[in-house]
Amino acid sequence: MNRILDYYLEYPKFWDCVVIVLVAVLLHWKASLLPLAVSDLSSLQNGLIGTAVSLAGFIIAALTIIVTFRANIAVKKMDDSANGMELLFNSRNYSKVVSVFKGAIIELVIGFVVVYLSILAEAALTVRHSILIAIALLIGITLSTLRCLFVLYGVLGVEGSSPD
Repeated sequence: MNRILDYYLEYPKFWDCVVIVLVAVLLHWKASLLPLAVSDLSSLQNGLIGTAVSLAGFIIAALTIIVTFRANIAVKKMDDSANGMELLFNSRNYSKVVSVFKGAIIELVIGFVVVYLSILAEAALTVRHSILIAIALLIGITLSTLRCLFVLYGVLGVEGSSPD
């Protein structure tokens, strides 16, 4: 399981796109599986936009905290690290942690923009396509949030550990 998670975290945007495309293709072929009424679409889109923007703000705050912690820890060699946090921040994994958070922020902002543009281009899109775009953002929000929480809990888990 760790190997799968490591591979996913190495290329998260790619795997998120694969999942989104697979679900969108499946739902496009099985249009009857889309249970949403047309009257609910606008409310759903607005809710997803608000959620994406709020979560992007949360992730920016978490990233700011991590970067601030890093700024307050002296750069040391791996062998000289006194605790788990110093070990994390002095290793190559620090850049991977930052990369996961930055990627999630980018995904959420792109999703927000795409759904907002779909609202503006509502006349040019079918209801099915608008629903598929909303579902794609929902999947992107879910995957980005879970990924960031997984990494954040991992960072918090090393806080009390020692490098031994």
